[in-house]
Amino acid sequence: MTAFTLSETFPHAKEKIFAAFMRADALVQWIAPTDDMPTTVEKLDFVPEGGFRIAFKVGDDVLHLNGQFLVIQAHDHLSFTWVWEAPAPHANVESHVSISLNTLGSKTEMTLTHSRLDAAGMADRHRSGWLGCFARLNKTLKEDTL
Repeated sequence: MTAFTLSETFPHAKEKIFAAFMRADALVQWIAPTDDMPTTVEKLDFVPEGGFRIAFKVGDDVLHLNGQFLVIQAHDHLSFTWVWEAPAPHANVESHVSISLNTLGSKTEMTLTHSRLDAAGMADRHRSGWLGCFARLNKTLKEDTL
C-alpha cells in the first residue's frame, strides 16, 4: 500500500483553514492543482458519512471525483475517501485522505496523509496535485476570499 504525507504551515487560524473544506463556494477556489482546471462542486454534504462530488475541467474533458466523509472533528481533523470516476486515470480506486490541523502560535500546520494509492503512478500524481492545492489554498487565504 502506497501513501505519502505533506505538511504546510499557513499564517492563518485553523478555523479559517477548516472552513475552506466546509462550503462549496470556498472549496472551488482552491481544490484543483492549477488555476487552469476550473472546478464545480456538484455535491457537498459536510457531515460524517456525507458525500461529495467535484467536477474538474481538464482541457475539453470533465473528470469527476467523489468521496465520503469518514471523520469530521471541527477545526482539528477530517478524513474522507477519494475516488476518481472513469475515464480519469486511476478510476475506481478508493484511496483515503486524512487532514490534521495544529495551532503553532498565530499559524496553523496542516498535515495531509493520502493513503491506499495502490495503482502505478498514483502516489506521485496525487502528491503533485495536493502541492498545487496547498499553493492555491494559501493564495486564497491570503486574498481573504473564503
